[in-house]
Amino acid sequence: MTSPFFAHQRRTPEEAYRIFFEALQHYSLRELVRTASDFFGVPVLLTNEHYHLISMYPKEKIGVSLYDTLLARRILPKELIVSYQQEYLTSTEHFYDPFYADTGQVEECPRIFGEVHSGSRIYGHFAIMLSDEPLYDTDLACAAIFRDALSILMMRPKLGDYSTYGTYMQNLLDADTAPDQRIFAQEEISRIMTSGYALMVTRIGTSASQHAFAAMSTSSLSRNYYEVITTICGDYLVSLFGSVRGTDTYRPSEAAFYQKTAETLSRAGRSGLSRPFQDLLDLPVHFKEAMLALNAGTETLSIFYDVMPTALFQDILDLEDARVFLHPALEQIRKYDSENLTHYYETLRVYSLCLHNKEQAAAELCIHRNTLLYRTNRIAELFDLQLEDTTTALYLINSFQILEAMERDKMRE
Repeated sequence: MTSPFFAHQRRTPEEAYRIFFEALQHYSLRELVRTASDFFGVPVLLTNEHYHLISMYPKEKIGVSLYDTLLARRILPKELIVSYQQEYLTSTEHFYDPFYADTGQVEECPRIFGEVHSGSRIYGHFAIMLSDEPLYDTDLACAAIFRDALSILMMRPKLGDYSTYGTYMQNLLDADTAPDQRIFAQEEISRIMTSGYALMVTRIGTSASQHAFAAMSTSSLSRNYYEVITTICGDYLVSLFGSVRGTDTYRPSEAAFYQKTAETLSRAGRSGLSRPFQDLLDLPVHFKEAMLALNAGTETLSIFYDVMPTALFQDILDLEDARVFLHPALEQIRKYDSENLTHYYETLRVYSLCLHNKEQAAAELCIHRNTLLYRTNRIAELFDLQLEDTTTALYLINSFQILEAMERDKMRE
């Protein structure tokens, strides 16, 4: 089958050594898989020993069942795994070196299979999807070099196998940790994780089963994903992810990955995600971001920059009466709307939150610009509001943000 992703070219083992081992400096399996896809000019995927997806590139459907199933489900169906093993992996050897297959289960898309293994253990499987592209005489040798590069990363201890790293993360989060301990914890985590980072906080529910599930997740996350440290801090499951490529915001593929991860943790509770960051010593700041996102959001996963600036006002809700910070005219406008069947409150809310952008506000309200101007002029007259005064405008914006935070708080109850 022809695909825009396929542009396979003959490459040499010498090129493979140089390119793959240069990619190792990123210390990231995702980067190594992306490099392999660029090198071979075709899609490449990598799973762990249980056929759970570790990484694949490109991260979009290519019309091949195995590839597209992994993209959607992150694991191959059991029956498909069995059929592959029965058809292609019937050798008397416990492990197999890279080989090419173009019949049976893979006739729709011929590929090179490979396995990462050492001693008596399998670490993972990879597939180089050639489709209708030719198999060159150097491809299997290059695939073996790719496997060797994968081995260097996959045979290192998985982060979640050692509670020590969870302790290091707790040391970074604890404000009372001595400075030298914090620096040591930063250095140890940096040694085994690739920057940038993301921090996810999952609130653990009150039931015993939720706490048991959270405890189990501290190890299961590290078994299914690389570059993650997970620990329990009080009533929260805290997960640190490495190899984040986004800077100010997450890339779409990263956001989708964190969404799926949060869904796997949803049995414990909802999750909040910090902004991407680079410095582990700033972990307390980003923990606060994740907590604010969690508290301000209502979805399975809330990302800090998506709930801003509402999150700024969340702590105000802990006061005895947050209404003390609301502009008094808002209640008057609501009462006037109720008595006169007008829409001045919603008009003012949208106009304020659009930062007085008249075209945008009119579009969101589905009214003509002149109608918007008429309403804002009437609001100013009826309630003695100088809408273009900066102090008044800021007061109103803050009031609407507080009210939005209050509404979200009610939804979580």
